[in-house]
Amino acid sequence: MKTLSNICQQLRYLTLFSFLMLATIVANAQNNNSVNTAINEIKLNLLGVVIGLPELSYERLLNDRTGVGISAAAGIQNDNGSNHEYKFIITPHYHYYFGKKQANGFFLEANTVIFSDDAAQADDGGVRKDKIYYGLGAGLGYKQLFGKGFLAELLIGVGSKLNNKPVKDKGTDLGLYKRLGLSIGKRF
Repeated sequence: MKTLSNICQQLRYLTLFSFLMLATIVANAQNNNSVNTAINEIKLNLLGVVIGLPELSYERLLNDRTGVGISAAAGIQNDNGSNHEYKFIITPHYHYYFGKKQANGFFLEANTVIFSDDAAQADDGGVRKDKIYYGLGAGLGYKQLFGKGFLAELLIGVGSKLNNKPVKDKGTDLGLYKRLGLSIGKRF
């Protein structure tokens, strides 16, 4: 059984690895990017901020139709002192765009996820406790690009926890995770 300190240690390594990978991508993009071609995006999910699960996303545009990225969110305490059900969420994703402009308009998303929540599980005797999950999912969204590289994005999606054993009579965990976003950001 993993203790909280083991989970925190693994999360530190995963965060460090993600940061180093992101830094490498950004550094490479600055070396290979022409002056007029913006292929990097950073976004803040406003809906996540409102519900106590702030999420930052980075996306690298591969061409006019596709992009790959990673999103990271962390649950925070609400006003009455209780924690958000999700402790953290890390979501690598792939977008395929259908708009006429570069990576703009409607898009489909395929994603993987690793996260921690406290849903009741059959293998834990129905007790609610923190557990690390992973899964696969899909989504549908719309991105609108404005002047000077500013953008807004709407996203809705769902995925399946691959290592889930929900307790049917002790909660509503269906083995699914949701992907919701109303984000603002900048393309650079």
